[in-house]
Amino acid sequence: MPGGDDIHAYAKEHRRKSDRGQAQALLNIGSLERVNSKKSFPLLELPIWSLDRGAGLVERQEKPVAVNDVEKWSARQLVKLINRETDVNRLKVYVDRLHVVDFPSVEEAQQAMGTVAICVLAYLEDPKLVVAACKMWAHMCDGFDARASARQHAFAAVGGVEALLSGIKRHPKNREVQFSGLHALCKACRGCDSFSDWRKTQASQGGAFELVVRAMHVFSTDEMILHEAIMAISNVAGGINSSAGLRKRRAISAGGIETLSECLELHMSNVSLSHDCLFALHVLYSIDMDLLLEKSQATNKGAAAWKRLSYKWGSMEVEKSKLPMIQLVLKCVEVHPHDGALQATAQLLIGLLTGR
Repeated sequence: MPGGDDIHAYAKEHRRKSDRGQAQALLNIGSLERVNSKKSFPLLELPIWSLDRGAGLVERQEKPVAVNDVEKWSARQLVKLINRETDVNRLKVYVDRLHVVDFPSVEEAQQAMGTVAICVLAYLEDPKLVVAACKMWAHMCDGFDARASARQHAFAAVGGVEALLSGIKRHPKNREVQFSGLHALCKACRGCDSFSDWRKTQASQGGAFELVVRAMHVFSTDEMILHEAIMAISNVAGGINSSAGLRKRRAISAGGIETLSECLELHMSNVSLSHDCLFALHVLYSIDMDLLLEKSQATNKGAAAWKRLSYKWGSMEVEKSKLPMIQLVLKCVEVHPHDGALQATAQLLIGLLTGR
């Protein structure tokens, strides 16, 4: 140990070494931060909320994006924001914005729908996020052209049907969730080709009919939800192949016919809802119809049966189990005698019920 004036010299030298050590440590930390970048570790570009936080992974600290700036972002930028966000309130804003954004390609739409599906499953307890996701999915699946069909297929391919049904199931008494969810289900299950058949089968096996019937009972007086629910039954069950027959059987076993009958009787004064009910009943009862039967033949048979029902009811040989339904259809026609579309659908349904 030095003494006298040497003590001060030793202290100064010690402080200089300490300062140099701290400076070098800071430089090392800076170098480490530069190495630990997205360029060096591209696999870290995963949705933060999809990572297992119990595995010791450290979340990246992203600079928050001003909510007011979201309207300026493109679809691709919004998807990146969703991948990096952990705040559920911001996620709702980003997902909600996606339902009014145009997607230039099916691939980008598929990426967005898949990202939102994972997001919904991660935050399934938040009804507002589920509503925002359902609106976005309905927007993506809207349309009848080839691009719309491709987006609908992409929706099912990335797990969208599972996420959609999970959201509907988790919030059975939330009106917004039920309405937006059933609306998205209608859009996603349109069409009559093999691809739409695959989507419909996914929905049926996922419990779509059971969820729709439950919603019709919970919201039995809400005509907007009933309209979406009835259209969902028609779209998911519709088809003319063997898998469509399986879907119709599942819809019937879930209580579809009884629920539609109750809805028709309760809302018979509403011509639009009555027509929807008759059409959905026609879809379900067509399970017994010859697959090769042309629509014109069905119309003629229905019209002939209609005439017999009007004048020779007592001589008709009809299954007793179907008599209440026939009487209900006739009553509906009497309430709306001037609606051509309803009359035509009723004739088709009578033809199926009477087997004529």
